[in-house]
Amino acid sequence: MFAKRRDISKELTELINATKDLPRGSFIPHEDIEAASGMERNSAHWNVLVKKWKGAMGQRGLWIKAAVPLGTGYRILTLDEQREREPATLEKQAMRRLNRAAMCLGTIPAEDLTEEQRAFQAARLGQFAERKKIQQEHQAQAASWLSNPKTLPKFAPPKLK
Repeated sequence: MFAKRRDISKELTELINATKDLPRGSFIPHEDIEAASGMERNSAHWNVLVKKWKGAMGQRGLWIKAAVPLGTGYRILTLDEQREREPATLEKQAMRRLNRAAMCLGTIPAEDLTEEQRAFQAARLGQFAERKKIQQEHQAQAASWLSNPKTLPKFAPPKLK
């Protein structure tokens, strides 16, 4: 009934080997990815290959984002981008999703809900409000750390065996 999923481990390994030693800030055009992996961009497995490649590079500590202008390739984030800008961007996205979820649930008219559904709605909206408050506190704390690194908490490095 369904076609068997193609194994892309060979292409993935070739792509990882071709890009693992690139310095931070490097631009990797789609053509280079096609050449290294042997897979064409219009292939049905292209998105799976790129997702797994980004994940493997992430495990090595290199974060990869789509390059601007979009559709040209990918870029390995610099250390500063990976340390400061990308976590802040992801936090903002999480906050927008949380706000959207609260708005979706909060706009349901109470008269359309049963008593149990209203109780559930109130409880979930309360959870969303708590998460939003915690997220705002974390953002404020991160902003203070970035503006004054002396306020960073002291952490002992992990002991290696």
